[in-house]
Amino acid sequence: AYMDYTFGIEIETCNRTYGYDNDLNLKVVEDGSIDGVEFVTGVLHGNRGVDMIKKVCEQINNNDGLINKKCGVHIHIGGTIFNRRFSIMLAKLCYNIQDDVYKMLPESRKTNTFCKPLPEYTNEIDLRNYKEKLGKLLMGNDINDTYNKKKAHPGGHYNSQRYSWVNMTNYSCASGTNTVEFRPHGGTTDFNKIYNWLLICMCIVKFTENQQRRIWTSGMSKNKLTLHEVIKYGLKEPVYNVVWQYCQNRA
Repeated sequence: AYMDYTFGIEIETCNRTYGYDNDLNLKVVEDGSIDGVEFVTGVLHGNRGVDMIKKVCEQINNNDGLINKKCGVHIHIGGTIFNRRFSIMLAKLCYNIQDDVYKMLPESRKTNTFCKPLPEYTNEIDLRNYKEKLGKLLMGNDINDTYNKKKAHPGGHYNSQRYSWVNMTNYSCASGTNTVEFRPHGGTTDFNKIYNWLLICMCIVKFTENQQRRIWTSGMSKNKLTLHEVIKYGLKEPVYNVVWQYCQNRA
């Protein structure tokens, strides 16, 4: 059932290429953080959406699109209920598994200012202090009565809070899409890498939705939350085997 989420992909390149098929669910946008252009899909879903990613990768490759280490791939996941509890649980889960995630990625991603690790205080967020601590993570200031989902982010669209490896600012305010964005993956036009990473991102969302007790008590138990546990929960055989093997190979 993990394919029930909607998703979207952004692929950054370091050169300008032209001549893309109009039947791709795709727009090409300028991005100030890179030298080239960014390919942004529309909202995708299910196997048809996965096929679209494959076509996009093929077209970028056929048109000699280039990637360097400044580029990234960003994945948006939608189609879940984004509320305060979800945000708290997602932040805690991602803090606990971020070392596992960065292990799979090039060293340069960990120091990249556009996909920073979550700060240590993330692990301390709870239902009592979330206004201050979740507010700091999402908004750079406390959540108060004047702040709600219908308002734009106080820092504007390019606010500094969106540059964590997991970006929750989109769905938390009116200036973004109703998605959570995962930003740490290095630039690539390799469909296999993007597909595996997409499934991992879906697993993170699924675990956040359904395993809140485990996330909540993880600090109190001896069994630290791991990326492996998240993937095993999210995927069935034989897909689980393929994705987990991929993670180990990357690490």
